[in-house]
Formats: sequence, structure tokens, C-alpha cells
Amino acid sequence: ETYGQLNEDKSNAILVCHALSGNHHAAGIYEKNDKKAGWWDALIGPGKAIDTDKFFVVSPNNLGGCHGTTGPNFINPKTGEFYGPDFPVLTVRDWTNSQAQLADRLEIDVWHAVAGGSLGGMQALDWSIAYPERVSKAAVIAAAPKLSAQNIAFNDVARQAITSDPDFQDGHYMKQNKSPKSGLRLARMVGHITYLSDESMKNKFGEKDGYNRHYCLGCKTIHYENPKPTATLICPRNEEILLVKRALNPGKGLWGLPGGFILMKTSICWISYSKYWGQKKSR
Repeated sequence: ETYGQLNEDKSNAILVCHALSGNHHAAGIYEKNDKKAGWWDALIGPGKAIDTDKFFVVSPNNLGGCHGTTGPNFINPKTGEFYGPDFPVLTVRDWTNSQAQLADRLEIDVWHAVAGGSLGGMQALDWSIAYPERVSKAAVIAAAPKLSAQNIAFNDVARQAITSDPDFQDGHYMKQNKSPKSGLRLARMVGHITYLSDESMKNKFGEKDGYNRHYCLGCKTIHYENPKPTATLICPRNEEILLVKRALNPGKGLWGLPGGFILMKTSICWISYSKYWGQKKSR
């Protein structure tokens, strides 16, 4: 998709790169199939941060992205079947090179800016490395030049979750008219953990004073309840009994975790602790 108008000397073009689960639909609602505005609609448009009254915005679908651009769900002309697992492995540099070919087709010699978040930010960073003479500015958001060892480990767990799903069918699931949805759901959960800051994790999954945290097998949702001591815990969505997920909170009401042990007469050797220990009120 493109937004705005390209000026005569083609100096106002901005390339927007999407993240792993994104696509070319970055802003607005333009087609009947668009269920909602694009993923950067808050930033792209008239009078917005990326002002389409001033700039010509180009938002392509990445090679392999399957939203119009060739990907594993396309037919391999050599076999007449879906590419599936036979589709070539792609890298960020492959996307950068393909976007450079797009720029050539549009006769854009230099981007006013290349911007993106997460995997899109990695592409913006790679543009500044691979084609420094073709980028005036790069907006690298929530991205890094490489992954840590822990990130690589989490990614492998996510891949194992997908490939271990019986419906994965060794990658030929489309040929079998199946989809590894359960494995993909679990992989996305693992990935989401790596995207959240410690504060965001606390807000989403942490303790809430006066409430107990429970999990429903039916709707697979965490619920916070504050029932009477004798009350039966029922899921508000499907009326199934909730499973208690937290049974110990030694620091509740006693100045945090260290205070939970302050009245004990037993000597304690504390081995594992948070690096944020002591930042909150303590005695």
C-alpha cells in the first residue's frame, strides 16, 4: 500500500517495514477485507507523525509474507504443489534487497526515511548498513542488531511447539488441509513473553492485592477473583470451575517478599533474588 503523493524530485518517500506478524496494511481502511485500520494508523496519515500531506509512504509486504507477495502458501511452478517447507529460508538482508528493487521500480534513489518496529526495525537498521547512500534517516524502533542467547533459546522453544503439533505434517499441512494452530498459539505465547518488559509482565500476570488468580481450562484465560472463603470459583465465560494458579504469597501485606520472612525464627540462606530487590519500601 502507498499513502500520500510522491513529489517531482522523489525526495519525500518513506519506506515503512512491517514486523513478523504484520503485512503491507499499515494505515487506514481501504478494502472490504480490512477488518480494522492498519497497524500504524495512529502514526500514518494527514497531520500525523508520518504526515501523508507531506510524505509519500510505501508499505510493502515482505517476501514470504503470503499477503500477496510470494510465500510458502504459493504454488511451486516446478512441482505444481504448495511450496510449504521447500520455500527458501529468508533473512533480513533478503527483504532489504527486495525493497531496494522496489525502490528502483518506483525510481526512488534515496528514501527520506526508512522506519519500522521489531522485525521492521531490524530492516530499517539493515538499510542503513547495506544501502547507506540510499537512506537519509532510519527509525529503528524496538529492535536490535542481534539476538541474545536467551532469545535464541526462546525462539527454538517456539519452533518446537509448532513442529511438534500433529497437524504440522512435517511442514506439508496445507497439502493435508490442516493447520498447526495449537502449536502456533503456544509459540506466540512464548514469543509474547520475550516482548514484554518486567513492568508489563507484572501488570498482566502479577499479583493483585485482595484477589486470587485462577486459570480456566475451557476459555484458556486467567481470571482475578475475590470470592468469599466458601465460594465456588466459576469462569464467567463458560461456567467451568477455575484452577487455582497461585498458592503461596509470603510477602503479602508485609512490605514485599523480604518482609514475608521477617517474623520467622529460622535462619534463611537466600540464593535466588530479583535485581530489583530493595527498590520498594522496606524495613
